[in-house]
Amino acid sequence: SSRGTSHVSSSQSQLSPWGTGSISSMGRILRDSSAPAFSNDHRDDHHERVVGDGTGADVSGRDNFDDVNPGAQWVLYSDDGKSYDSRDSGKSMNGEMQIPTAMLCEEPIAVAAAVNDGGNSNSVGEEPCCLCFGVKMYVKTSRCVVIIILLVIIAAVVVVGWKFVFPKVFAPTGSLEGQEGMPYIGENITATDQPSLQPTSMPSLEPTWQPTLARSLEPSAQPTFGPTLQPTLQPTFIPTSQPTLQPTPAPTSEPTSIPSMEPTLEPTSQPTSIPTSQPTTIERARTIRITKVVTSITDSEALTEPKSPQSQALHWVLYEDPMHLDPKRDKRDNILKYKPNAFVKHLPDDDNIFIIGPGEGEVHTNSTESLISRYVLMVMYYSLSGEKWSRNNGYKSGESECNWFGVSCNKRHVITDLNLSNNNLKGNLPNELSALSALRVLTLRQNEIRGTIPSSYGSLAALTYLTLQLNPRLTGTLPSSLAQLKHLESLYLNGNDLTGSLPHELLSMKKLRHLILDDNRFTGSLPATLNICPNMEQLVLTNNLLTGSLPSTFGNFVNLRELKLNDNYFSGSLLLPRTQSSSFKQLESLHLTQNELTGPLPEEISYLSSLEKFMLGDNQFSGAIPQSILKLQQVEELHLQNNNISGPLPEALYLLRNLESLRLESNIISGTISPSIGELSSLIQLRLGNNTLRGSVPSELGHLTKLRDLDLRWNDITGVIPHEVCDVRLNRFQADCGGLVPEVECYCCHICCVGWSCQPR
Repeated sequence: SSRGTSHVSSSQSQLSPWGTGSISSMGRILRDSSAPAFSNDHRDDHHERVVGDGTGADVSGRDNFDDVNPGAQWVLYSDDGKSYDSRDSGKSMNGEMQIPTAMLCEEPIAVAAAVNDGGNSNSVGEEPCCLCFGVKMYVKTSRCVVIIILLVIIAAVVVVGWKFVFPKVFAPTGSLEGQEGMPYIGENITATDQPSLQPTSMPSLEPTWQPTLARSLEPSAQPTFGPTLQPTLQPTFIPTSQPTLQPTPAPTSEPTSIPSMEPTLEPTSQPTSIPTSQPTTIERARTIRITKVVTSITDSEALTEPKSPQSQALHWVLYEDPMHLDPKRDKRDNILKYKPNAFVKHLPDDDNIFIIGPGEGEVHTNSTESLISRYVLMVMYYSLSGEKWSRNNGYKSGESECNWFGVSCNKRHVITDLNLSNNNLKGNLPNELSALSALRVLTLRQNEIRGTIPSSYGSLAALTYLTLQLNPRLTGTLPSSLAQLKHLESLYLNGNDLTGSLPHELLSMKKLRHLILDDNRFTGSLPATLNICPNMEQLVLTNNLLTGSLPSTFGNFVNLRELKLNDNYFSGSLLLPRTQSSSFKQLESLHLTQNELTGPLPEEISYLSSLEKFMLGDNQFSGAIPQSILKLQQVEELHLQNNNISGPLPEALYLLRNLESLRLESNIISGTISPSIGELSSLIQLRLGNNTLRGSVPSELGHLTKLRDLDLRWNDITGVIPHEVCDVRLNRFQADCGGLVPEVECYCCHICCVGWSCQPR
């Protein structure tokens, strides 16, 4: 052979090296003559012999061993007296046997090979070969087995050495004071360049350059330069410079300089300098609770719009409000935010808390109600341009909402009054104000509020006073839902741009006392049920577009003090109660000026005994002034101008001692001015112009020392104005004193007229 080995091959089964097993058929013995061990210099000194084949036959010198007994065993002999017997190996011969001859040695050794057949040794031939330190028998089928065994042995040695030898060699010696097994502080210990495969029993004093592959049982005394691949079982005593890749099961005792990638299970005592990308589990739960409360009063669609006042208010409550209220938090925790030194005692009512300490006697509601109040106020703030208000003290701060500008609370710390009048409010009214369930007073007058009045305000069950007047851009109709305000006593909506008809339900509210709707554009007629409001004291519908006649039961308001229906389009006659028991007993002011009322003045005006202002000018009343006017002894202003009143001035008129203003101009009044007019000592204004009065001016007018405005023009009065009249300190005196030949000679008149032309003097 040219491969440097001697072979004994088998065609049926193979011999394992050094074995004693049977041989099914013996092959030829080959050798490699090209190997150095088989040089010609040594060829004659080395022989191969095979002795015995197990049958007693002599096989010496044979090249073929196919007929050798399968049970034969082999022995190698050398010239130096050494022998190599297969029986010594303890292994059977069941494969191809190789005798390496390519191994070098200093002294070639003659070798004989034999086959022992039942104890008979027979020489079979001689061939030169060389063996080195030992003979290596390589069998094809055992090659993998030998390699695997060697690898297992090597691995075992490495593991044992790593576990038992290396820790002892590299483990630190000494101990910290009071801690056995720990190295001394200051001992020269450096960080390892590679992480350990297993956790150390005690923490290292210096950080490793690389994190350990497995977490240690105890935290390290110093932080690592990089995060560990796995969290430690216990928190570190000193924060790491970088967050861990995985969260630790327990929080660290000190906060890290950089927030963790995942939220912590428990909130930190102090806020982090940089916000986390995700809220903590507890914060997420708080967000859900607050959002649930908010969505109960706000449409979810409004909350999804990033720029809406509702979403901005929700964001402020969740993340910016220093109060950090939580609906689930114990009520005691929230009250202590307002009075940190208070002693708190729960009342039987779970919604109340009684403060025994500082501020004794005050009661505070739960956090949910405070949360709603702050959210609603912030919605209003963002809806009505709060940053531009004249005063917005307290808003967006950590103070109690009861200390915010315009806000008043009761002893339970619940908002009851909201007054932001004349404060430069601009924008639409938010629906959320209806969530202030304890609100009694809402005053937003004299601003620049636009849009409509939300119908949701009808749910303010405790509301008694609502004033939105003098917001000229406030439009739309008057919500009929306001009639649901069972406790509403005052409704002021004057000076706006409201339209539509007046809800009949609104004019039938039993507790309503003040209904002020003037200077709008309401249309339609007054309902016949208007008299159902038994407590109505003030009804003002001036300067609208109302039409129709006055209700027949119009005068059945026993508590009505002021009725103003002027500057509308009411028609028909003035119907007053026909009996004193059903009259306007408390009526002090009746304004029907500038309508289309007709007919004579009713005699029933005598029942208006409390009347102080009687305004019927600019209508189409006719007939004479009734003598029953004498009963109006409290009247101060009597205006009947621009009507069709005729006849002389009744003597009863001169008996109204409290009369301050008498306007009868532009009628058809005839007769003369009686000297009894001097009895009207309180008179300040007297206008009798544009009538058919005749005669001279009585000097008794000079007794009216309070008179400041006198109009006698466009009449048939003649003569000279008495000096007693000119002695009165009049501010305005008009008469027919113009032209070349004046009808009246007046040296103290301010304006002189001739015909329809008047000129100041």
